[in-house]
Amino acid sequence: MVKVNMNRPALLWFAERVNAVLLLTLMSWLVLAIQHQAFHTYRDFQVWVADASHLLALVMLVFSLHWHLGKGLQHVMDDYVQIRWQHRWLGISIKLMLAALTIAGIAALIHISRQ
Repeated sequence: MVKVNMNRPALLWFAERVNAVLLLTLMSWLVLAIQHQAFHTYRDFQVWVADASHLLALVMLVFSLHWHLGKGLQHVMDDYVQIRWQHRWLGISIKLMLAALTIAGIAALIHISRQ
């Protein structure tokens, strides 16, 4: 996960907005690409993902989703979990879950593009 200095709220606010714009742009691109490509076979999809620019954009999407989901869950946890040991345990669990999902997503993209 990308670390942003929490002691500088303006920088964190700006980073969250930049990530939101990036996420909206990449998700819109993905939806439009899927609509216009009309993949008839899995092989068509593999060829599309194997293109370097598409693969890079999809990897950026995975990382952007990772950071956005992590920040969202962190805010929910800060608001609703008051007991210190539960807060710490839940924070570690969230980071491990996000790391596993991110690794799985990138591994899936690489696997699809290499076949």
